[in-house]
Amino acid sequence: MGIHQKIFNRTGLGVLCALCLLPVRAVLGQLPLPPELERPRDGDMIAWIGDTFVEREPAYAYLETWLTTRFPNRSFNMRNLGWSADTVRCESRGRFGTPKDGFEHLMNTLGVVKPSIVVLQYGTNDSQAGAAGLNQFLVDYKFMIAEIRKRFNPRRIILSTPVPPLSLNSPKTSPQRQKDLAIYSEAIQKLAKEVQADLLDISGLAQKLPLSDALAREKISDNGINFSNVGYWQLVHHADQQTGASGASSTLKFRLVQGRDPAVIVPASQSAIAFEFQMEPTASTATFEIRRVQLPAPVGPKAMGDDRPGAAPGWSFQFPGLKDGKYRLELDGKQAAVASAKAWSEGIAIGEDPDSARVEQIRQLIKRKNELFFHRWRPQNETYLLGFRKHEQGNNAVEIPQFDPLISKIESEIDRLKKPPVHNVTLVREVQP
Repeated sequence: MGIHQKIFNRTGLGVLCALCLLPVRAVLGQLPLPPELERPRDGDMIAWIGDTFVEREPAYAYLETWLTTRFPNRSFNMRNLGWSADTVRCESRGRFGTPKDGFEHLMNTLGVVKPSIVVLQYGTNDSQAGAAGLNQFLVDYKFMIAEIRKRFNPRRIILSTPVPPLSLNSPKTSPQRQKDLAIYSEAIQKLAKEVQADLLDISGLAQKLPLSDALAREKISDNGINFSNVGYWQLVHHADQQTGASGASSTLKFRLVQGRDPAVIVPASQSAIAFEFQMEPTASTATFEIRRVQLPAPVGPKAMGDDRPGAAPGWSFQFPGLKDGKYRLELDGKQAAVASAKAWSEGIAIGEDPDSARVEQIRQLIKRKNELFFHRWRPQNETYLLGFRKHEQGNNAVEIPQFDPLISKIESEIDRLKKPPVHNVTLVREVQP
């Protein structure tokens, strides 16, 4: 059974490979997907709804950046509607009111977002009610799903299994707590079939993270319960490996042999590519292009709590069969390396992947976009603007929609940046004095 068959219990949705782990096979010019999985459509709006795991993701944006860069030729957007400690009854969203108020707050926000795809991720907090609360959880979940379909008619609803608190991996954790969460996860998988929704087994991915020792657990969480920036990146790293891609820590290698092809297409699932390259013995220069199918995955953070990216992987070039002499490699008009024909035949590393900085730029823009949207749907002075004290400052509520054009401007820039640039490479035989 393929990876996508394990994760989706019916015809899945490729747009959520974010969260979803699709196997990737190399096809020139586009990101390949299994034929039974649907590609994202231009104009799709994804609403991601859930608890603490969902709410904390925008602060790091590794998952959304990875999803965004997997489909460079599709224009779709995402809105994060996570709320810490939330349940399917929307108790946390009730603020100063009731769970019913919280539910309507969510519905009102969805009315603004107008999603075509809705991802629901609940169960972590709900499972604290134990087996006795399971039936009510399913009743409330079905109601939420039915209301979303009735009010907004999204073309896809995806149910995600909950991400267990990292403390559940501690030897001190109650075995009963682990059992309860497993019961709810299994119930969600059955519910997805019952309500004809897609299933995303993100808890299965989270369980593969390296939590076997205290040091690894310390890095992956900043409080022993929730994921840190390192933890979210680790999820992306494992997701990228599941798709068959080379991963953000692999050197991209180019081995060039004699031939005539002037371009390199880098498939998403390969870390090395061989292609035909020609440099006549009498010629002093040769040029070719490198074209990526998609940008690399985000580079991991320097450390827990440090938002700066660590060192990016490099590129390596190998030119066997060159005439004796010294050769200079220029990448995008800048000198990258100078070495002898013998050294080039063995391979020369030229430093960090030039596209990693572009991916980091996209991640920072996504973080900024998410921050603006957070202020759009959860303004800090909401009690005054929209709540029971709106008679004091409620006239300022007209300013809230003014975030929308700022968000759209950032998303247009993200759409531009996520298309991989073409890199020009020139190999020059240097004249010996």
